[in-house]
Amino acid sequence: HFTARRSRYLYTGLHYALQDLGRVVEVEEASPAFAVGLQPGDRILAINGRTLGDTDLTRLSEEHRRFVRETESYREAGPLGYWSPKAYGALRKAFASQPYSYLFAFRPYVSEDRGGLLTLEIERSGERYTLQLQPELRQESTLIPLDQ
Repeated sequence: HFTARRSRYLYTGLHYALQDLGRVVEVEEASPAFAVGLQPGDRILAINGRTLGDTDLTRLSEEHRRFVRETESYREAGPLGYWSPKAYGALRKAFASQPYSYLFAFRPYVSEDRGGLLTLEIERSGERYTLQLQPELRQESTLIPLDQ
């Protein structure tokens, strides 16, 4: 027996460097990114006016681990580790004391408008360009075996 998982996502055709998420390493042919002229080696500086922060994967991972360590005491015991409602006041102070930015902060840059036009500020060979890219909404289904 199987179950079907359906998902929707915004497709751009961009592939980023694993250790530097602001650098394009591949652009798929016939993709929205290809259509507007993005090229391997381009550096994305901003998306929709939001400057990309730190894009170094090692530093982002270190920040994420620090965030988890520093906020662990505010989580409930158990496998899911939800924030404890009793700790919301302390959490608010922890977040206000210093900015938290880590690996998962990268996603909102790309999916923020849910299908809207993306304005990309890029750098190529020392020159800056502004490109507009319309992501393509895609749907996929995956069959997942059920445990017997």
